[in-house]
Order: sequence, then C-alpha cells, then structure tokens
Amino acid sequence: MMRAVVTLSDAKAAGLKRYFTGKPCKRGHVAERSVSAKACLACHSEKMRTKGAESRKAAVRRWREKNPDHYKEFYANSAAERERCRGRRKAAEASREDARQWRARNPAKVATACASRRARKLQATPPWQTEADRAAIAALYAEARRMTEETGILHHVDHIAPLRGRAICGLHVPGNLQVIPANDNLRKSNGWAAA
Repeated sequence: MMRAVVTLSDAKAAGLKRYFTGKPCKRGHVAERSVSAKACLACHSEKMRTKGAESRKAAVRRWREKNPDHYKEFYANSAAERERCRGRRKAAEASREDARQWRARNPAKVATACASRRARKLQATPPWQTEADRAAIAALYAEARRMTEETGILHHVDHIAPLRGRAICGLHVPGNLQVIPANDNLRKSNGWAAA
C-alpha cells in the first residue's frame, strides 16, 4: 500500500505529529518521521528494542542508588512476603499429610462416614424418581468426568441444597445437582448456595 507523501511543512501546518517523505533515512528505512524530532520512526523503534531494555535497567540502577532506603524496604517486604507464602504452603502440605495419616490410621471411621453419606443419599432419593431422572443424574456425573478430563481440574457433582445442611436438607434429584470445580464444592461444604 502506498502512503501519501506529506512534507514537514505541510504536516506542521495541518498540526500532524508525523510526516512521510517517501525517501529512505540514513539507515535505509522508508518510514514515517516524527514532526517534533524529524527522526525516522523505524529507527526509533529499533533503538527502543535494542537499547530500551538496557536503559530501563540503568534507570532502575540509578533509582536504587538514589533511594537506598526505599529499595531496602521494598526488598525486605518482598522477601518477607515470599517467606510467609512458603510458610503457608508448608502448613497446608502438613495439614493434608495429617489428614492422609488420620485416614490410614482410622479406616473404620472413614468407611462409616462413607456409608453414612451413601445412606443419606439413598434416603434423599425420592420414591417418585423416574428412569429419566436417573438418566439425567448419570449424565451429570458423566459431564463432571468429561470436564475433569478436558480441563485437568477435578469437578464434582454438587447438591445445591445439601443432603444434610444446617438450615435445609435437599433431595438427590437432577434439579438439585450441578457440576462445579471440586475446590468450590469442598469450600462450600454443606452450606446452601442457590444456583
């Protein structure tokens, strides 16, 4: 595409910031030029790409030298924050390991809790549930598996109104089920959140 030639004087008269002569600069670029600096914009871009990173580093270095107290405070704060994050991660890992060890030491309690949940689920399944309802529930569990495989994020089928909530107990029916990420389901616990 050909650009229209605009001289420097015409660009100044029109109040433009750039002009185009159609002639190459001293480095061979045929590009627009800045009205204020009369510089080739391609040369300027090249300069910024090569020297820009160096000049930014130099500017940071100069700032550090002029403001040593601010730099030390910033560095100390960021190091302390990294240390706090590391501590939280270690605590979470220790908590998960404690839970694993507790489950290994108490298989009977784990089995009892699982059986209790299955019983609550059976009790929350109404006798009037149809084959279509059961197929819809199976489809939701299949959808959770599919989403887990596709995204790599574990998904659960959640009871919107929990089977054993503090204020409400829901039913095991398709209208009370939703597929959500496992973290959201575990965070919700047996709370009730309307869909």
